[in-house]
Amino acid sequence: MAHDLALGCGVVVAAEQGAFEVAACLLEASDLSVEESEASMGDRLPVSDVGGIEHARDVLERQAGVLEHADEHEPAQRLWPVATLSGTTGVRGEQALPLVEPDHHADHPGFAGIGGVIAAICFIIGRGAAADLAIELTGTGPDDDVIDIGCGPGVAVRRAAARGASSVVGVDPAAVMLRVARALIRPSRRATQTVRYQDGTAEALPLPDGSATVAWSLATVHHWHDLDAGLTEVRRVLRPTGRFLAIERQVEPGATGLASHGWTDEQARLFGQRCRTAGLADISIDRHQSGRRRVLSVLAHAT
Repeated sequence: MAHDLALGCGVVVAAEQGAFEVAACLLEASDLSVEESEASMGDRLPVSDVGGIEHARDVLERQAGVLEHADEHEPAQRLWPVATLSGTTGVRGEQALPLVEPDHHADHPGFAGIGGVIAAICFIIGRGAAADLAIELTGTGPDDDVIDIGCGPGVAVRRAAARGASSVVGVDPAAVMLRVARALIRPSRRATQTVRYQDGTAEALPLPDGSATVAWSLATVHHWHDLDAGLTEVRRVLRPTGRFLAIERQVEPGATGLASHGWTDEQARLFGQRCRTAGLADISIDRHQSGRRRVLSVLAHAT
């Protein structure tokens, strides 16, 4: 019963968004036992009644930073560069705020159990615009070997493969995300040869030196545990002239909770500085309109 209720929660969220095929696929991919479902719910994910479903979605949005009503079909537009930002603090009203590092949500517990399945559904629905923007900004196409750091359920991985990338590797530390991503690989020879998923983190990429021409991290850098270690790994796996891109939702200085999942202008500038310190070059920092979100991008190149 707990198993059915937990998975049903994910189906309701997906069905309300019109993603019936995704929901069915995730039901098959989740493969959770009753014990796993009960353990993953705990106090933070009660799904014992219809009201619990609404609570589960609210909890997920707060944990994962998912924005409702994301329109992944609206083309992204570059607004204006912010590479010349000055100052070291954000200001809200009259109060100066302390500087917050770009990985300010490094203590996020990660995704597991039914909460992870629901998160995967929401990411599938809401992350298409960021994936398309990443492909556009990096110029990803045929002959590119791509690494998606923090790939989640593989939205950007699949889109890069569809654009003709030679190979695409999705790396994520969450087993539930990798399980869903693998379940969504289309059963064609090219897909099975082009796309693969591996367990790993930004700080310890499970890939050899010089294995990629493109690497990106979409809405995940603010969860990295060690920025310098992650950027050292990025530089290691990139070939000379390779491109690295980070995209984060633009947030206001001093924001808390759900509203803080992302970067302020200043955090984007700080991350650009860390990229330069790590040995990356030709760094550009920009604002974009991606679907209904404003996002910040940091694009850097290997030397």
